[in-house]
Amino acid sequence: MALKMKEKKKDKAIAKKTINHGRLEKQHDGIIINTTKQQKHNKILKNKINKNTINKNMDEFPAATPPTVINETPVLGKSNVFFEEEEAHENSREQAGKEEKKAQRESIGSTSGILSPTAQEEMQLDLSRLTRDAKHSSKSKSKKLHLQKKLKKRKQKKYYSINKVGEVIYKGHSRYALMKSVQLGIKTSVELLLKRPKRMLNPDDYKVKVTLNFPKEGSKVTPAHNTTPFELKDYCPMGFRALRDAFGVSHTDYVQSICGEETLSVLDTPGKSGALFFFSANMKYILKTLTKKEANFLMSILPHYVKYCRDNKNTLLCRFYGLHRITPKRGRHVRFVVMNNIFQTHLKIHEHYDLKGSTVGRYASQKEKAKTTPNFKDMDLNKHIRIGPELGKELLYQLTTDAAFLAEMGIMDYSLLLGIHKRDPVVIQSSVETGDLASVEEEESAYLTEELIIEDELPSSNEDEESMIEGDEIARLDSYHDSDYENRALRRRERRAHSIFHTFHGGCLSEMEGDKQYVFFLGIIDILQAYNMRKKTERFFKGFIHNKGKISVSPPNQYSLRFIEFMEKIVETSSSPSTTF
Repeated sequence: MALKMKEKKKDKAIAKKTINHGRLEKQHDGIIINTTKQQKHNKILKNKINKNTINKNMDEFPAATPPTVINETPVLGKSNVFFEEEEAHENSREQAGKEEKKAQRESIGSTSGILSPTAQEEMQLDLSRLTRDAKHSSKSKSKKLHLQKKLKKRKQKKYYSINKVGEVIYKGHSRYALMKSVQLGIKTSVELLLKRPKRMLNPDDYKVKVTLNFPKEGSKVTPAHNTTPFELKDYCPMGFRALRDAFGVSHTDYVQSICGEETLSVLDTPGKSGALFFFSANMKYILKTLTKKEANFLMSILPHYVKYCRDNKNTLLCRFYGLHRITPKRGRHVRFVVMNNIFQTHLKIHEHYDLKGSTVGRYASQKEKAKTTPNFKDMDLNKHIRIGPELGKELLYQLTTDAAFLAEMGIMDYSLLLGIHKRDPVVIQSSVETGDLASVEEEESAYLTEELIIEDELPSSNEDEESMIEGDEIARLDSYHDSDYENRALRRRERRAHSIFHTFHGGCLSEMEGDKQYVFFLGIIDILQAYNMRKKTERFFKGFIHNKGKISVSPPNQYSLRFIEFMEKIVETSSSPSTTF
């Protein structure tokens, strides 16, 4: 009895627990079936039924008849199967109810203007998708603009970088401070010079030296800067201004090329002189350091040089655009001259020659020949300059005139710098078929100088032209960002200043030699070497070893005669080309 009482108490406790948790029970064939969600209580009820030893009295359950417990095992098996099926039905009904309530909530949210969680998630995804697409489109637009700017700059540079030499000066480079001082000094000097009225030169102008101090905080005439304080001495500014005008150099282009945003490149001691060479980013200008003797010598011949260049627009002499001296604070003097680059072209220079007319020791060394673009000498040349009989005669005449002037100035040891571009046979055939000499290959592509393709009307007078040029130069130097030659007078002046030997992409087109054709680039360099005592001593000692008439060190008159004799051998002036060299 005691055992039965305990079991009854346990059953009552289980029944109370199910009622308190809101469980509902159904009666089917006298078997108690529990439809609760929790599997724990289902297992308890199943265990109680399987025991078959307990008579349950469920009077305490509301709305329930006293159940009959079936003690037979087969019936119990059937009730378990039914129980599992009923449970599955209940779960599916509950899931359907949940989905219906969810749909109702979403419909209520959409009608009332409040977004449901699902709608909010979808909107979040749409927003993220839209922002990603917007970012992608903005990036593509900015990339397109960047490429357009890059192409514009490339057109402005005219692909001169193909012959670029030297090391680009970056921030932290040993020459960086010097470069920034040079750029700031030249820019300020030209701006101050253009504010002065233009006039005829007089002998006193060639003696003028303008000194400008550049403290960090700036002064009345110089801007503030972040580099080392320095001093600039500008030699004969009016004389070099006249030279730039005679050579057709735009002051805006001059300043932008040297003092623009792009840095210069430097080449250390390419020759025996030990000089430094700075190149502008567009390879248009060269800044060469000079000794004090060379600077003084240039100042002494400057009046004659200016007159000669004005009278001979086809001269092949090196073109000087400015002479300056930079002195950093507690530093040494650095004198340099600004001059033209003979190889200022977008065409690839395949061969370089330095020709003096001498035969003693005028071979390129094996070390030099191992370079990518070696600098050959007189005895390495194995071809003639064939540019047609008429142009050949003009070239020979100009070389003779230039050599005579240099001899008159007491100058020797100069060279004819010769660069050769070999044209592609495919391009030659195309230009022959179309009759267009400017039809060129990839390295000769997309470039004809504006001076050659733009035809403008002439102004009413030279005076109007010059005033137009000066006014426009000052205005554009202030803006300092316009790299195009917008003023027609400037373009026309540059076209007139071009030498007849620089008409084809900065060079001279040769005649056809079988299926070969060349472009020659010519210029006389190193014209600041006087026949001084050092050179006389060098000639004296070399004369004991070699023939004095063949060594490179010779008096100016003898040097010029030998130079012209050599040029007569390599420049073709007849219609029937010679086969021997």
